[in-house]
Amino acid sequence: MKFISTRNGNYKITGTEAVIKGISPDGGLFVPQSFPSISLDIDKMIDMDYSERAAIVIGKFLDDYDNDWLLGACRQAYSKFEDNEPAPIVKLTDNKYVLELFHGPTLAFKDVALTLLPHLLRKGCDMNGIKEEVLIL
Repeated sequence: MKFISTRNGNYKITGTEAVIKGISPDGGLFVPQSFPSISLDIDKMIDMDYSERAAIVIGKFLDDYDNDWLLGACRQAYSKFEDNEPAPIVKLTDNKYVLELFHGPTLAFKDVALTLLPHLLRKGCDMNGIKEEVLIL
């Protein structure tokens, strides 16, 4: 899958390049050029844990990463959450539920993305021949 800049749709890069660059040189954000279908996989995902579901969905967008590696990275990243469950759904009443996004290492919703980012960034750098040390601020 290719990613394009929100400011210049002609600027196309791979998923690993988008992870490495973070922001387009023109100041735009990288967005997928198209959105893959996930609806056929939903029935299969019901009995999966969060890491398995995340690896499937993320793999649809970042298809240049190996699926087995991506699952391992998700498992390692999300093992830092309470009960290995980054986003539990809690039933409030018969028809009301809430998605909790505070079970990560810093108790903030950003943990869902930022615990996986170092894995994606390092692997992306390795895949693109970048050997320098990486620091995420």
